[in-house]
Amino acid sequence: MGFKKAVREKVFVKVATIAPSGGGKSYSSLRVATGLAQEMAKDSNIKPFSKNEVRIAYIDTEGGRGKYYADEFDYDYMEIKHPYTPEKYIDAIEEAIDSGYQIIIVDSITHEWAGKGGCLEIVSNMPGSNTFVKWNKVTPRHNKFIDAILSSPAHIFATIRGKDKYVLEDNDGKAVPKKIGLGGVQRDDTEYEYTVTFNIDKDTHIAEATKDNTHLFENKFEKLTEKDGLELYKWANSGVKENENEETKKENFINPNTTEEAKLEDNPKNQIEETDLDSKTLKELITENAKTLSDEKQKEFRKSIKKVLGFVNYNKCDDIDKLTNLYNIVQDIQ
Repeated sequence: MGFKKAVREKVFVKVATIAPSGGGKSYSSLRVATGLAQEMAKDSNIKPFSKNEVRIAYIDTEGGRGKYYADEFDYDYMEIKHPYTPEKYIDAIEEAIDSGYQIIIVDSITHEWAGKGGCLEIVSNMPGSNTFVKWNKVTPRHNKFIDAILSSPAHIFATIRGKDKYVLEDNDGKAVPKKIGLGGVQRDDTEYEYTVTFNIDKDTHIAEATKDNTHLFENKFEKLTEKDGLELYKWANSGVKENENEETKKENFINPNTTEEAKLEDNPKNQIEETDLDSKTLKELITENAKTLSDEKQKEFRKSIKKVLGFVNYNKCDDIDKLTNLYNIVQDIQ
Protein backbone atom coordinates (compact mmCIF):
# COMPACT_ATOMS: atom_id res chain seq x y z
CA MET A 1 0.00 0.00 0.00
CA GLY A 2 2.05 2.96 1.22
CA PHE A 3 1.28 6.67 1.30
CA LYS A 4 1.03 8.89 -1.76
CA LYS A 5 0.81 12.61 -2.21
CA ALA A 6 -2.85 13.67 -1.89
CA VAL A 7 -4.29 14.85 -5.19
CA ARG A 8 -7.52 16.82 -5.65
CA GLU A 9 -9.58 14.81 -8.14
CA LYS A 10 -12.56 15.73 -10.30
CA VAL A 11 -15.87 14.85 -8.68
CA PHE A 12 -19.60 14.72 -9.20
CA VAL A 13 -21.29 17.11 -6.77
CA LYS A 14 -24.10 15.92 -4.52
CA VAL A 15 -26.33 18.76 -3.32
CA ALA A 16 -29.15 18.65 -0.77
CA THR A 17 -31.75 21.39 -0.36
CA ILE A 18 -33.88 21.45 2.79
CA ALA A 19 -36.94 23.65 3.21
CA PRO A 20 -40.43 23.55 4.71
CA SER A 21 -43.28 23.04 2.27
CA GLY A 22 -43.39 26.05 -0.06
CA GLY A 23 -39.81 27.04 0.71
CA GLY A 24 -38.58 26.74 -2.87
CA LYS A 25 -36.36 23.66 -2.70
CA SER A 26 -37.59 22.29 -6.06
CA TYR A 27 -37.32 25.62 -7.84
CA SER A 28 -33.89 26.34 -6.36
CA SER A 29 -32.62 22.90 -7.37
CA LEU A 30 -33.81 23.46 -10.93
CA ARG A 31 -32.06 26.82 -11.13
CA VAL A 32 -28.74 25.46 -9.87
CA ALA A 33 -28.99 22.29 -12.01
CA THR A 34 -29.77 24.41 -15.08
CA GLY A 35 -26.70 26.57 -14.54
CA LEU A 36 -24.57 23.47 -14.09
CA ALA A 37 -25.99 21.97 -17.29
CA GLN A 38 -25.28 25.14 -19.26
CA GLU A 39 -21.66 25.14 -18.13
CA MET A 40 -21.35 21.40 -18.67
CA ALA A 41 -22.54 21.76 -22.28
CA LYS A 42 -19.48 23.91 -22.98
CA ASP A 43 -17.14 21.15 -21.81
CA SER A 44 -15.66 19.30 -24.78
CA ASN A 45 -14.64 16.39 -22.55
CA ILE A 46 -18.19 15.22 -21.85
CA LYS A 47 -20.64 13.43 -24.10
CA PRO A 48 -23.90 15.42 -24.26
CA PHE A 49 -27.10 13.93 -25.69
CA SER A 50 -26.52 16.04 -28.78
CA LYS A 51 -24.34 18.97 -29.74
CA ASN A 52 -24.23 21.59 -26.98
CA GLU A 53 -27.04 19.90 -25.03
CA VAL A 54 -26.91 18.37 -21.56
CA ARG A 55 -30.20 17.00 -20.25
CA ILE A 56 -31.50 17.08 -16.66
CA ALA A 57 -33.38 14.06 -15.30
CA TYR A 58 -36.09 14.94 -12.77
CA ILE A 59 -37.37 12.16 -10.48
CA ASP A 60 -40.60 13.29 -8.81
CA THR A 61 -42.29 11.78 -5.74
CA GLU A 62 -44.42 14.84 -5.00
CA GLY A 63 -47.57 13.81 -6.85
CA GLY A 64 -46.78 15.51 -10.14
CA ARG A 65 -45.62 18.81 -8.66
CA GLY A 66 -42.33 18.36 -10.46
CA LYS A 67 -44.10 19.48 -13.65
CA TYR A 68 -45.02 22.88 -12.21
CA TYR A 69 -41.91 24.54 -13.62
CA ALA A 70 -41.78 22.84 -17.02
CA ASP A 71 -42.53 26.15 -18.74
CA GLU A 72 -39.53 27.80 -17.05
CA PHE A 73 -36.89 25.08 -17.20
CA ASP A 74 -35.87 22.35 -19.64
CA TYR A 75 -35.76 18.88 -18.08
CA ASP A 76 -36.90 15.29 -18.59
CA TYR A 77 -39.44 14.00 -16.09
CA MET A 78 -40.23 10.72 -14.34
CA GLU A 79 -42.73 10.20 -11.52
CA ILE A 80 -42.45 7.40 -9.00
CA LYS A 81 -45.40 6.52 -6.78
CA HIS A 82 -45.82 4.72 -3.49
CA PRO A 83 -44.66 2.46 -2.04
CA TYR A 84 -41.55 4.64 -1.77
CA THR A 85 -39.11 1.83 -1.08
CA PRO A 86 -35.34 2.41 -1.21
CA GLU A 87 -35.18 0.04 -4.17
CA LYS A 88 -37.66 2.09 -6.19
CA TYR A 89 -35.46 5.16 -5.78
CA ILE A 90 -32.35 3.16 -6.69
CA ASP A 91 -34.02 1.82 -9.84
CA ALA A 92 -35.00 5.34 -10.92
CA ILE A 93 -31.48 6.68 -10.38
CA GLU A 94 -29.94 3.75 -12.25
CA GLU A 95 -32.41 4.21 -15.10
CA ALA A 96 -31.31 7.84 -15.39
CA ILE A 97 -27.64 6.79 -15.42
CA ASP A 98 -28.41 4.04 -17.94
CA SER A 99 -30.09 6.61 -20.19
CA GLY A 100 -27.00 8.81 -20.16
CA TYR A 101 -28.07 11.58 -17.76
CA GLN A 102 -25.27 13.21 -15.80
CA ILE A 103 -27.49 15.65 -13.87
CA ILE A 104 -30.31 14.24 -11.73
CA ILE A 105 -32.82 15.91 -9.41
CA VAL A 106 -34.54 13.65 -6.86
CA ASP A 107 -37.55 15.49 -5.42
CA SER A 108 -37.88 14.45 -2.69
CA ILE A 109 -35.94 11.85 -0.74
CA THR A 110 -38.14 12.43 2.31
CA HIS A 111 -40.61 9.83 1.05
CA GLU A 112 -37.92 7.11 1.07
CA TRP A 113 -37.72 7.60 4.83
CA ALA A 114 -41.10 8.84 6.05
CA GLY A 115 -43.44 8.32 3.09
CA LYS A 116 -45.93 5.59 2.33
CA GLY A 117 -43.92 2.39 1.97
CA GLY A 118 -40.74 4.16 3.11
CA CYS A 119 -38.30 2.88 5.71
CA LEU A 120 -40.28 3.95 8.79
CA GLU A 121 -43.43 2.27 7.50
CA ILE A 122 -41.52 -0.85 6.44
CA VAL A 123 -40.21 -1.26 9.99
CA SER A 124 -43.62 -0.48 11.50
CA ASN A 125 -45.32 -3.15 9.39
CA MET A 126 -42.78 -5.90 10.10
CA PRO A 127 -43.95 -8.61 12.52
CA GLY A 128 -42.44 -8.86 15.98
CA SER A 129 -41.63 -6.37 18.71
CA ASN A 130 -37.83 -6.26 18.51
CA THR A 131 -37.15 -3.00 16.64
CA PHE A 132 -33.40 -3.65 16.72
CA VAL A 133 -33.87 -6.81 14.64
CA LYS A 134 -36.21 -4.97 12.28
CA TRP A 135 -33.77 -2.12 11.67
CA ASN A 136 -30.98 -4.64 11.07
CA LYS A 137 -32.94 -5.65 7.96
CA VAL A 138 -34.05 -2.20 6.81
CA THR A 139 -30.90 -0.13 7.47
CA PRO A 140 -28.84 -1.93 4.78
CA ARG A 141 -31.60 -1.16 2.27
CA HIS A 142 -31.55 2.52 3.23
CA ASN A 143 -27.75 2.60 3.07
CA LYS A 144 -27.83 1.21 -0.48
CA PHE A 145 -30.14 4.07 -1.44
CA ILE A 146 -27.75 6.66 0.03
CA ASP A 147 -24.85 4.92 -1.72
CA ALA A 148 -26.72 5.08 -5.03
CA ILE A 149 -26.80 8.87 -4.69
CA LEU A 150 -23.22 9.28 -3.51
CA SER A 151 -21.50 6.83 -5.87
CA SER A 152 -23.44 7.43 -9.08
CA PRO A 153 -21.44 9.08 -11.90
CA ALA A 154 -23.76 12.08 -12.02
CA HIS A 155 -24.32 15.42 -10.35
CA ILE A 156 -27.29 14.78 -8.06
CA PHE A 157 -29.61 17.28 -6.38
CA ALA A 158 -31.77 15.83 -3.60
CA THR A 159 -34.56 17.78 -1.95
CA ILE A 160 -35.58 17.11 1.65
CA ARG A 161 -38.79 18.32 3.21
CA GLY A 162 -38.10 20.50 6.22
CA LYS A 163 -39.46 19.82 9.68
CA ASP A 164 -41.95 22.57 10.38
CA LYS A 165 -42.63 24.19 13.74
CA TYR A 166 -44.61 27.26 14.68
CA VAL A 167 -43.09 29.76 17.11
CA LEU A 168 -44.49 33.02 18.41
CA GLU A 169 -42.62 36.03 17.13
CA ASP A 170 -43.01 39.57 18.43
CA ASN A 171 -44.36 41.97 15.82
CA ASP A 172 -45.00 45.50 17.11
CA GLY A 173 -45.91 44.16 20.50
CA LYS A 174 -48.11 41.38 19.15
CA ALA A 175 -47.29 37.68 19.26
CA VAL A 176 -47.48 36.43 15.68
CA PRO A 177 -47.07 32.74 14.78
CA LYS A 178 -44.26 31.98 12.32
CA LYS A 179 -43.39 28.65 10.70
CA ILE A 180 -39.67 27.77 10.91
CA GLY A 181 -37.63 24.81 9.70
CA LEU A 182 -35.97 22.37 12.10
CA GLY A 183 -33.82 20.30 9.76
CA GLY A 184 -34.95 17.73 7.24
CA VAL A 185 -37.34 14.79 7.34
CA GLN A 186 -34.87 12.00 6.65
CA ARG A 187 -32.62 9.79 8.72
CA ASP A 188 -30.58 11.76 11.25
CA ASP A 189 -27.38 13.28 9.83
CA THR A 190 -28.33 12.50 6.21
CA GLU A 191 -27.58 16.13 5.29
CA TYR A 192 -23.90 15.60 6.15
CA GLU A 193 -23.50 13.02 3.37
CA TYR A 194 -23.63 15.70 0.65
CA THR A 195 -21.02 17.94 -0.93
CA VAL A 196 -23.20 20.95 -0.11
CA THR A 197 -26.37 21.14 1.97
CA PHE A 198 -28.59 24.21 1.82
CA ASN A 199 -31.29 25.22 4.27
CA ILE A 200 -33.78 27.52 2.54
CA ASP A 201 -35.94 30.00 4.42
CA LYS A 202 -39.63 29.53 3.68
CA ASP A 203 -40.51 33.23 3.52
CA THR A 204 -37.46 34.81 1.87
CA HIS A 205 -36.18 31.75 -0.07
CA ILE A 206 -32.68 32.74 1.08
CA ALA A 207 -30.31 29.76 1.17
CA GLU A 208 -27.73 29.11 3.86
CA ALA A 209 -25.10 26.39 3.41
CA THR A 210 -25.03 24.35 6.61
CA LYS A 211 -22.41 22.04 5.11
CA ASP A 212 -20.08 23.10 2.31
CA ASN A 213 -17.07 21.11 1.13
CA THR A 214 -16.62 23.53 -1.77
CA HIS A 215 -16.20 26.69 0.37
CA LEU A 216 -18.11 28.51 -2.37
CA PHE A 217 -21.06 29.38 -0.15
CA GLU A 218 -19.44 30.20 3.17
CA ASN A 219 -20.95 33.34 4.76
CA LYS A 220 -23.32 33.74 1.79
CA PHE A 221 -27.01 34.26 2.37
CA GLU A 222 -28.67 34.60 -1.03
CA LYS A 223 -31.25 32.97 -3.26
CA LEU A 224 -29.81 30.12 -5.31
CA THR A 225 -29.42 30.87 -9.02
CA GLU A 226 -27.99 29.42 -12.23
CA LYS A 227 -24.70 31.14 -11.40
CA ASP A 228 -24.30 28.85 -8.40
CA GLY A 229 -24.58 25.83 -10.71
CA LEU A 230 -21.89 27.29 -12.95
CA GLU A 231 -19.57 27.76 -9.96
CA LEU A 232 -20.28 24.25 -8.70
CA TYR A 233 -19.37 22.73 -12.06
CA LYS A 234 -16.13 24.69 -12.19
CA TRP A 235 -15.26 23.55 -8.68
CA ALA A 236 -16.12 19.92 -9.45
CA ASN A 237 -13.82 19.95 -12.48
CA SER A 238 -10.96 21.95 -11.00
CA GLY A 239 -9.24 18.80 -9.79
CA VAL A 240 -7.06 16.42 -11.78
CA LYS A 241 -6.92 12.69 -12.07
CA GLU A 242 -4.09 11.16 -10.15
CA ASN A 243 -2.27 10.02 -13.28
CA GLU A 244 -2.34 13.61 -14.58
CA ASN A 245 -0.28 14.89 -11.66
CA GLU A 246 3.39 15.06 -12.62
CA GLU A 247 4.67 15.02 -9.06
CA THR A 248 2.63 11.94 -8.25
CA LYS A 249 3.96 10.27 -11.40
CA LYS A 250 7.55 10.88 -10.29
CA GLU A 251 6.97 9.72 -6.73
CA ASN A 252 5.30 6.51 -7.88
CA PHE A 253 7.59 5.75 -10.82
CA ILE A 254 7.80 2.08 -11.76
CA ASN A 255 9.87 0.53 -14.50
CA PRO A 256 7.53 0.70 -17.51
CA ASN A 257 8.84 -2.61 -18.80
CA THR A 258 7.27 -4.38 -15.81
CA THR A 259 3.95 -2.60 -15.51
CA GLU A 260 0.60 -4.05 -16.46
CA GLU A 261 0.04 -1.01 -18.66
CA ALA A 262 3.19 -1.84 -20.63
CA LYS A 263 1.92 -5.35 -21.18
CA LEU A 264 -1.30 -3.88 -22.55
CA GLU A 265 0.68 -1.89 -25.10
CA ASP A 266 2.00 -5.12 -26.58
CA ASN A 267 -1.54 -6.32 -27.13
CA PRO A 268 -3.07 -4.75 -30.27
CA LYS A 269 -6.57 -4.94 -28.79
CA ASN A 270 -5.36 -4.04 -25.30
CA GLN A 271 -7.17 -7.14 -24.03
CA ILE A 272 -6.25 -8.55 -20.64
CA GLU A 273 -6.90 -11.95 -19.14
CA GLU A 274 -5.26 -11.71 -15.72
CA THR A 275 -4.20 -8.47 -14.11
CA ASP A 276 -2.46 -7.04 -11.06
CA LEU A 277 -4.38 -3.79 -11.47
CA ASP A 278 -6.62 -2.82 -8.57
CA SER A 279 -10.31 -2.06 -8.98
CA LYS A 280 -9.80 1.72 -8.88
CA THR A 281 -7.31 1.64 -11.75
CA LEU A 282 -9.54 -0.66 -13.81
CA LYS A 283 -12.49 1.70 -13.31
CA GLU A 284 -10.35 4.64 -14.45
CA LEU A 285 -9.27 2.72 -17.57
CA ILE A 286 -12.87 1.80 -18.35
CA THR A 287 -13.98 5.41 -17.92
CA GLU A 288 -11.20 6.81 -20.10
CA ASN A 289 -12.01 4.36 -22.90
CA ALA A 290 -15.77 4.87 -22.58
CA LYS A 291 -15.32 8.63 -23.04
CA THR A 292 -14.05 8.04 -26.58
CA LEU A 293 -17.14 6.10 -27.67
CA SER A 294 -19.82 7.57 -29.89
CA ASP A 295 -23.32 8.03 -28.48
CA GLU A 296 -24.52 4.79 -30.09
CA LYS A 297 -21.55 2.83 -28.82
CA GLN A 298 -22.01 4.28 -25.33
CA LYS A 299 -25.57 2.92 -25.32
CA GLU A 300 -24.23 -0.46 -26.45
CA PHE A 301 -21.62 -0.40 -23.69
CA ARG A 302 -24.19 0.49 -21.01
CA LYS A 303 -26.27 -2.54 -22.07
CA SER A 304 -23.16 -4.72 -21.75
CA ILE A 305 -22.43 -3.33 -18.28
CA LYS A 306 -25.94 -4.18 -17.11
CA LYS A 307 -25.61 -7.68 -18.56
CA VAL A 308 -22.34 -8.29 -16.69
CA LEU A 309 -23.15 -6.58 -13.37
CA GLY A 310 -26.92 -6.44 -13.23
CA PHE A 311 -26.70 -2.66 -12.89
CA VAL A 312 -25.10 0.19 -14.84
CA ASN A 313 -22.93 2.04 -12.33
CA TYR A 314 -19.68 0.04 -12.51
CA ASN A 315 -18.12 2.39 -9.93
CA LYS A 316 -20.06 0.40 -7.32
CA CYS A 317 -18.34 -2.84 -8.36
CA ASP A 318 -15.02 -4.00 -6.86
CA ASP A 319 -14.93 -7.45 -8.47
CA ILE A 320 -11.63 -7.56 -10.40
CA ASP A 321 -12.81 -10.28 -12.80
CA LYS A 322 -15.98 -8.42 -13.73
CA LEU A 323 -14.15 -5.11 -14.14
CA THR A 324 -11.55 -6.83 -16.32
CA ASN A 325 -14.39 -8.22 -18.42
CA LEU A 326 -15.86 -4.72 -18.80
CA TYR A 327 -12.48 -3.32 -19.81
CA ASN A 328 -12.18 -5.95 -22.53
CA ILE A 329 -15.73 -5.24 -23.69
CA VAL A 330 -15.13 -1.51 -24.06
CA GLN A 331 -11.97 -2.31 -26.03
CA ASP A 332 -13.97 -4.56 -28.37
CA ILE A 333 -16.67 -1.93 -28.87
CA GLN A 334 -14.04 0.61 -29.92
